[in-house]
Amino acid sequence: MTSKNLPQLSRETYADAKVRPIQVLQFGAGNFLHGFVDWMIQQSNNAGLTDINVAVAYATDRPNRRDLLAPQDGLYTVCLEGIRNGEPARKLEVVDVISEIVDPYRDWMQYQDIALSDELRIVVSNTTEAGIVYVEEDLDQGVPHSFPGLMARLLHDRFLKFKDQDVADLAVVPSELIDDNGQVLRSLIKKHVERQGWGEQCWHWIEEHVHFYDTLVDRIVAGYPSEAEELWEEVGYQDNALVKGEYFSLWAVGGDDYLQSLLPLDQLDVGVQFLPVEQIAPFRDKKVRILNGAHTALAQVGLQMGADTVGEAFAIPLVRVYIDELIYDEVLPTIDEDPAELRKFAEGILERFLNPYLHHHLRDIELNSISKWKARNLPVLLDRAEAGLESPRTMFALAALLALYSGRSDVPNFVPTDNPGAAEFISEALSSDDVIDEGVAAIISKYSLCEGASETLRDQVVTQTSQSVRRIFRVGMPQTLKELLERA
Repeated sequence: MTSKNLPQLSRETYADAKVRPIQVLQFGAGNFLHGFVDWMIQQSNNAGLTDINVAVAYATDRPNRRDLLAPQDGLYTVCLEGIRNGEPARKLEVVDVISEIVDPYRDWMQYQDIALSDELRIVVSNTTEAGIVYVEEDLDQGVPHSFPGLMARLLHDRFLKFKDQDVADLAVVPSELIDDNGQVLRSLIKKHVERQGWGEQCWHWIEEHVHFYDTLVDRIVAGYPSEAEELWEEVGYQDNALVKGEYFSLWAVGGDDYLQSLLPLDQLDVGVQFLPVEQIAPFRDKKVRILNGAHTALAQVGLQMGADTVGEAFAIPLVRVYIDELIYDEVLPTIDEDPAELRKFAEGILERFLNPYLHHHLRDIELNSISKWKARNLPVLLDRAEAGLESPRTMFALAALLALYSGRSDVPNFVPTDNPGAAEFISEALSSDDVIDEGVAAIISKYSLCEGASETLRDQVVTQTSQSVRRIFRVGMPQTLKELLERA
């Protein structure tokens, strides 16, 4: 029997799939949540710590994985692969915790049934750094288009239903990689409540019955693997929603102990820590700047060097030197921690980049790169400028991003997935060498890419970024990168 003739994974073909109460509403259906949060809940269920299932709701009107998950009744396989104790290791496991998939933009009533359930206890999200933003909209008319808008409407509707009833509290657990993600989401929800005129009673109810957590997450989830059909034959079924990731995982959760009582993942060896909220910031600062900042820089440069994956990009000597220097020379000095411990942490991250079994596609990392560069790389630039230090490699990551988005790079068939109209705006702004300086300045202004910078620093960023963009267009990424490393 060939792989294509194997039965498709579903609750009919997979006898071990469990039916449990839906206590988690998840906004976002990307690879990361499936390979991280949902996988964690699976481990908790397997250990007998919980008996809960997840409903997945789309946080925008651009569904992505519904057509893959729905035919499989929400089931999919997680493949963890890497080096453990010095030896190659691999584990394949079916995740059966997703029992409902709902699209608020297609079926509002189905979504409301879940959102207003008295069994709902936890809301998790991963809408990328671009997802937790304030969008002025009338939340009483139609389906809100922003994730904070959806959350504000959800909490308001729960207030109307449960204000005179005894219902369990709700834990809101965002995993977007922004500073103080839980508190930022809380503040945006409050802004929506005030703008809608829903009243102080509504907000007081939210404050009393809704717990917001600041979090930090870390696991590389590469998504659907190229060797999927080989894995199908190994497990004996087809799985079009299979995701592949690394063994390493970290989930630091800052706040009160309510979530811990609902989901005691700290009792398992899965990298979960429940901490006082004030201890999350150091974790986040270190991880976001080193790992995620390097990922963002690597994706821009690596794609224009002809690489498709993190491993391929990191194997290119010029790219490896660039990322090493970016981390050790520019990023680490901005983090207030013991230098030896920081270097050890960074070395561990670079080892993960070299995982030969993980094909982490650069085009997946590239998603929403404008907001990612702003959240991950800009803080390094600002801190170094305050200390009187230059950041040529960090600035170069921005230049590589703009060159890639311009449509003038050497990357075939690249279409950015980012802010609406971003690709068109950047393409027009950088349409010819004669307008690059003005175009870079316009882009930086439109997307606030120097937010918090002095006028002097902003001018410096515009000048150096323009020079690098112009050079990439003229001689290509390899030569431009070589010249950068020779100068820096």
